Amino acid sequence: MPNNAIARVNFATTVEKAGHPTLALTHFEQVIEAPDVDAQTKITARHRYGVLQLSEASYMCTEKDRSAQRDSEQCALEKSARLEKGVHYLQLLLRDAQADVGVDTDATQAAEAASRLMTAEHRRLLAQALVQLNRIAEAQAEYESLRTMGQSAAASWETALYTFEYGQLLENQGETSKAQGIYEEALAMNDPKAHARLCALEYPLERTVLHCARILEILPEAQHPSPAIRQVYTMLGKGYGLLGMLTEEQSLYDKGKQLGVYR
Repeated sequence: MPNNAIARVNFATTVEKAGHPTLALTHFEQVIEAPDVDAQTKITARHRYGVLQLSEASYMCTEKDRSAQRDSEQCALEKSARLEKGVHYLQLLLRDAQADVGVDTDATQAAEAASRLMTAEHRRLLAQALVQLNRIAEAQAEYESLRTMGQSAAASWETALYTFEYGQLLENQGETSKAQGIYEEALAMNDPKAHARLCALEYPLERTVLHCARILEILPEAQHPSPAIRQVYTMLGKGYGLLGMLTEEQSLYDKGKQLGVYR
């Protein structure tokens, strides 16, 4: 294994891109558990393993699973196990990235590699997983850490998205006043792509619908006819329809017509 660890990581990455995540996870895990693998290769394997576990978990126990009559309790247990594994390895990466490595050249290079790999997108994925695992204090700390990275570390729509999610987390914890300020901060990043991305239809749909509805609550009605907000209306209406909330869908379109969103 020590001699072919890099080749195995490359193979696992190729398999992952080809649409075989379970096989890729097996190969990444073998590299992680092997003795005497160099630090940078192990860090790369931990990163891909952690991100892939969290990405795969985000699609579990959705309507597709329920329609296949999959046991919901068993699915929830499997999802929780995936989330725990993914969180464990991404947190190890963060620990490596933040370590005081002193004069150890290999350790310094490994820490630099970990810092490069843990992008804002992956930090957000970690924060989401912590919320799903009900590890709220850790999730809040991760969102706060993301905010200190600054907007230069991520595209504006990414920054708006994780800022908005942080507001939701605070609101769910009863910190409504602080949450309102965070929401407004996210929406002040008035990038059309940010608003469109906040309303991308993702599972769970209920959460996506909350995102979109909250945008329309906070933004002044004078801004609603803009193309970006028209897309918010369209996606929110589609979300209401998919959830069977037909009264809300009709009310939304009526409001859009009244405000000039739809001609």
